[in-house]
Amino acid sequence: MRWPILLAVLPAFGAEERVRVVMTENRGGVVIEDLVYRNSFKEYDAAYRVCPAKRTGAVLFVHWLETTNSTSNRSQFLDEAIGLAGKGVCSLLI
Repeated sequence: MRWPILLAVLPAFGAEERVRVVMTENRGGVVIEDLVYRNSFKEYDAAYRVCPAKRTGAVLFVHWLETTNSTSNRSQFLDEAIGLAGKGVCSLLI
């Protein structure tokens, strides 16, 4: 997992800062943002925000937990979010 490396290169979050965009990728009119945020326990977590240029709605995807499955994380619904972005829907995947 890349968390120790990722957190080592990130400067400390500011007192009020709760979300940071780590990387942005454009895929055919869809913007995928790789986010790091501080949760309510003040721990770091990761999420994807997938949005089209014109937004018409939003969806929250929460992955299920199966420790033996390689997609039991925020990437589980990434393909679905990209498909919805083509229809104008913004998605947050945690």
